[in-house]
Order: sequence, then C-alpha cells, then structure tokens
Amino acid sequence: MEIKRLLLVIFIIISLLTGCSLKEEYIAPQKYYSEILMTTYSNSEKQNINYDMKILCNNNEYKIIINYDNINFLIQCADGKCTLINDKFTDNQIVGNLTVFENLYNEINLNKFTGLKSRALNSIETYDGLYKYVLEYNKNNFSPKKLHIYKDDAVIKTFEYNNVELYK
Repeated sequence: MEIKRLLLVIFIIISLLTGCSLKEEYIAPQKYYSEILMTTYSNSEKQNINYDMKILCNNNEYKIIINYDNINFLIQCADGKCTLINDKFTDNQIVGNLTVFENLYNEINLNKFTGLKSRALNSIETYDGLYKYVLEYNKNNFSPKKLHIYKDDAVIKTFEYNNVELYK
C-alpha cells in the first residue's frame, strides 16, 4: 500500500514539473460570431487606428463587417476569394484576390492554431516566418478573447473579441 502511495506522489510531482497534464491541444471553433475591436499600431506616426468589426465564421467562410468613419464595408471570404460589398461601388461589389483582404482573412482565421499546445495557460502562439500570432482564449470552450500580431517583436495589430457566440 505504501508503494502505491509513493508511486502516486511521484507521478503527481512529475506531472506538475513537466506540465504535461495541463497542456491541451487547441481546437479552433468552426462556427462563431463575434464583435471585435481591431487596433493597428503605427510606429512611425505613434498613432493607433481602431476599427469596429463583426465576424460570422461558418466552416472557413467568413462574413466580416468593418465600420470605419461611419462607413460599413461587408467582406465575404470563401474558397480563396474575398468580395468587398459597398453601395458606392459599381455593381455594389468588388470580387478578387486583393492582398489586404487576403491578409485580413489569414489573420482572423483561427485554424492556424488548431492542434498546437499552449505554452502559457489560455494562450497559444504560432509563427509564419514574418509574423508571430498570439491568441488568448477561453479555456472552457476555446473561444477567442484576444489576438496579438507581432512583427520584429513589436505588436502591430490586436483583435479584441467581444460577445463571442459559438454555434454547433
């Protein structure tokens, strides 16, 4: 009986020291809605620019509404194409592979974190060669809380997720 207790204590100590029992693989939500405050940081002008966004994600298809200076833009991203919709455009939309929208899609797509294990509690990071992405999430349901994007060790953009609703 003493040997079993001793082995149990040793196992618990090893688990606590290595942290293996505390690390979980992150699983990105496939269907969710969120209101987001996106902040971009400019080092040259020391000026931050804030955008209000709403995101509806449904299995890698995104509908994004961006409000800037009281103008709403709807961006739909699916099958590698982004469509910008606004009544000011001819035919009300622009369809194509515009780099700025592809970058936004890549930034908000949480699938880049799926399968990664967190280094810190409720936080996970990945690096794509140019940018480092750090996601803070709710440990109960993996819903996003905050996404920080770094370039050369300086934060260049943050997404603060509010009113997140997960769907099945």
